[in-house]
Amino acid sequence: MLVSIEPFYARLYVYQPGFPDSTQSCCRNQPSSVLKLPVIDGRFCIRQSQPQMKWKLQIIGRPDEAA
Repeated sequence: MLVSIEPFYARLYVYQPGFPDSTQSCCRNQPSSVLKLPVIDGRFCIRQSQPQMKWKLQIIGRPDEAA
């Protein structure tokens, strides 16, 4: 998953529904970051650190995995 955020200092947290311990954060003062998430049922939750931030997610499949 490619994540882009504005402003760059904001944080975006992604985790599997029902498993808040699986939280991954991005982008650590960078405008974009790549997160590797296991695909279980295709659902995930998002929490943002700033109320007015902008973010964009792009799912990128791995070429070595069959769809």
